[in-house]
Amino acid sequence: MIQEKDDPRLLILGSGDSGKTTLLKQMRLFYGEGFTLEEIEAYRLLLLENVINCMSAYLALCDHLNLPIIHQHERLHYVSYSHAGRSYLPADLPPIISILWNEPSVQQVVLLGPNYHIQDTAPYFLSRVETIGKVGYKPTNQDILHVRAPTLAVSETIFKIGIHHYRLFDVGGQRGLRKQWAPFFDNCHSILFVTSIASYDQTLEEEREHSVNRLHDAIELFGGVINNRILQNSEVLLFLNKKDIFEEKLKHLPFSKFFPRYRGPNDPESIARYVAALFKAQRWDQNRKIMIHRTCCTDTR
Repeated sequence: MIQEKDDPRLLILGSGDSGKTTLLKQMRLFYGEGFTLEEIEAYRLLLLENVINCMSAYLALCDHLNLPIIHQHERLHYVSYSHAGRSYLPADLPPIISILWNEPSVQQVVLLGPNYHIQDTAPYFLSRVETIGKVGYKPTNQDILHVRAPTLAVSETIFKIGIHHYRLFDVGGQRGLRKQWAPFFDNCHSILFVTSIASYDQTLEEEREHSVNRLHDAIELFGGVINNRILQNSEVLLFLNKKDIFEEKLKHLPFSKFFPRYRGPNDPESIARYVAALFKAQRWDQNRKIMIHRTCCTDTR
């Protein structure tokens, strides 16, 4: 084993809700020892919290848009539970959540969810609520990859790949947390910058006026990282993440509506190349290599 001071340091960066922590989970599955029983139990509680928060958010969005909810009795039953804060779902609740999830008005607003800061993994959980809501249910690796919780602290994970042990740091991407990044730049071997290419129509949740486009923010943020003098010798990998959501979203929301300078066809390949070019244009040194990958960090195949 090489000494810790010689361990390659990898830093995962990106804006909030880009999929950074999901990438870290994937790396733990591929190169680490998976998740402990304590972690799985913690993810089970987070999973239930995600279910309740997402269902509540969809119902609130329907109210906001004056869309009717047909099953009012089920809604009242759900609301009476949703504030209870229990560590399990009563046996009669998952079927009720399933009924509410299949409400025409709720299905109508699903695509709008991320624009109102509802997590984009909500459909994954709510469509499976009658399974994951069973007493004694143990979250699968797929469940854990889809669970959402903002990164509020710095985490360090060590992976062994070949003969080397890699130290990987994950830090929060929200604007208020980016000041935490600088101390980790020293001796950084590689930067893994993650952005959600599906965020082209979204605004930053942490901005009071919700006026800053998430993808624009990520492009600007990337420029600040790649041009930082401390990182001038670090490898840079750019992950255009959430390609699955991106491809589905393009069927309903044209990219050019949010990026009017784009004049190409509304197809994933053309737009992904355009977005990659926007990121590469941020380099002061146009000869600096950037390795770009289109990813879906919840895909374990």
